[in-house]
Amino acid sequence: MRLALAAAAMALTTVSGQAQLEPIDPSCAPLVGTFLTTKSEDANAENGQPGRSLIALTIGGQAFMSDSAQGGGGPFQGFTTARGAWICSGDEDGQLAFRAVMVDFTFPAEKLPVAMVVRVETVGTVDPETLLIEGGTTVSFFPLAGNPLGDDEPESSLKYTFSGQKVVVGKALQQN
Repeated sequence: MRLALAAAAMALTTVSGQAQLEPIDPSCAPLVGTFLTTKSEDANAENGQPGRSLIALTIGGQAFMSDSAQGGGGPFQGFTTARGAWICSGDEDGQLAFRAVMVDFTFPAEKLPVAMVVRVETVGTVDPETLLIEGGTTVSFFPLAGNPLGDDEPESSLKYTFSGQKVVVGKALQQN
């Protein structure tokens, strides 16, 4: 039993500190869930296709991001799902604000043969009534031996904005 409790406690420790161990403020509950987003056109200029992602925020403070570009291709390396932590930063003009810090890894590719560790910082807002999300993400690339959570300077970074909506069971049926 102690081993299971210790493992659960360790699982709650995340890249930006310790995950929330107490229930979130009920006013922040609309932030918990999965959001389907579309990246701004600027972020899609390289391949002409819309960039999509899934952002998942858990009640325990964990954050996950999967991206349609994870497979790589062209000038881009493939990469893993980003994992980390998030916090609710309160109400901004009727919108719920959040901040997430996640980490993932790139895979070596022909044009970029060196794997990297990546910090993914996302800030955004969710309308608690419509469940629409919008925000921005900064993706910073570090050498594999670097510290993406410390004071190390990234080798490069990119930024994009996004918008989307929360995935809700039955929502598509209600729209038909």
